[in-house]
Amino acid sequence: MRISSGVILFAVATILGAPAFARADAVKPPDVSTVILSISPRTVRWATVHKHPEPADHDPYYHVEVIEKERASPPWQFKRLPHMSL
Repeated sequence: MRISSGVILFAVATILGAPAFARADAVKPPDVSTVILSISPRTVRWATVHKHPEPADHDPYYHVEVIEKERASPPWQFKRLPHMSL
């Protein structure tokens, strides 16, 4: 099996971080709003409000997600409370 020099050059350029020629379409970042709902000595609750641009561009609803976290717990430990669509 013989590997062409073009394939080797592309592999080396990719490994070294040289730009590879590829087409990328611009992606619109989602609009997200965050609102703190309550703060107590033990817990923090906040809500995020967002629209889902992917995969359904025709989704007319705003999605509300409420999140609760114990203040002493690590950042990756939290509870997602019921999710709503408006």
